[in-house]
Amino acid sequence: MGSRFSIPAVGKALKSNENTVASYLNFLCDSYICVDVRNFSYSLKETSRSQHKCYFIDNGLVSANVFRYSPQSGSALENLVYNELRNCLLYKSDAAD
Repeated sequence: MGSRFSIPAVGKALKSNENTVASYLNFLCDSYICVDVRNFSYSLKETSRSQHKCYFIDNGLVSANVFRYSPQSGSALENLVYNELRNCLLYKSDAAD
């Protein structure tokens, strides 16, 4: 959480295929456990080559499973700010409709 990563690097670290890692990331995003954020660019090629960054929807789920091994209050705060900004933008767009 909070760190940029590339799918090939994660696949290599886990000794797995990068297609498998991409599939798992898509499953997590489709089940609303996390959101995959990439750098914005008008070039589709640059966007597809940019690194990934995941933000988890539920801070409690992350803190129960991850932070007991290594406390990272900065990452938790960044995740909280992302979720609050995302919620504000979602509510604002719903109110405009």
